[in-house]
Amino acid sequence: MRGTNGDLTSARSTLETAYGLIDRQMESGPWIAGHDFTMADCAAAPALFYSSTVQHFPEKYCHLSAYFTRLMDRPSVRRVLEEAKPYFVLYPFNSAIPARFR
Repeated sequence: MRGTNGDLTSARSTLETAYGLIDRQMESGPWIAGHDFTMADCAAAPALFYSSTVQHFPEKYCHLSAYFTRLMDRPSVRRVLEEAKPYFVLYPFNSAIPARFR
């Protein structure tokens, strides 16, 4: 996503489309596949963590925002984030990582 402004605008538009799809999916239960936490949620956690630093979740996607909060509150996800902290400086958008995760 480090190309021209047009590339970044296009990428952000694609993320917003994906966010809408996830928001609709989250209407059916607390986790991506329903009522149980699964590998799909494990895969979603880092993708949503980093994508949210490039394109914040629009307010209209309340199901997505609540899902992200549930993910980030999982002890296993908190542990992974804690272990990742020393490497955040290597991430090109590290300044956009919210203070609560630093």
